[in-house]
Amino acid sequence: MTAVRSVGVLLLSARRPGSSIGRSTHFDGGQADQSLFDKAFRNDVHEIDQSLERMIWRIVGEFAELAGAAPAVSSSVAYAVFDGLFQHALISHLAGSTDAARDLEQNAQRVLESLTVCG
Repeated sequence: MTAVRSVGVLLLSARRPGSSIGRSTHFDGGQADQSLFDKAFRNDVHEIDQSLERMIWRIVGEFAELAGAAPAVSSSVAYAVFDGLFQHALISHLAGSTDAARDLEQNAQRVLESLTVCG
């Protein structure tokens, strides 16, 4: 399995619809889950978000090491970029795009390359 495919699989499993991630979005009615804004859930949402950021950072770090490069951004920037990339793919998939997974894989490769610098 390629590094890019691994990223896609990890992201898909971490943020699949129906997962217990505290900030899931309901696309059927356009209503956003309010757990992010509910004070009772803030710590849990923050812990989950930090865990996902660490996961992405490990992937970026390993990719950089395999490429003989170094990360060019902070862990929070890398996470934000991948989170947006995944959200876009998820919305496309839920809207019926048959190319969403393929596009995610291709774009993940480009993003990983852009988040590292040789040298």
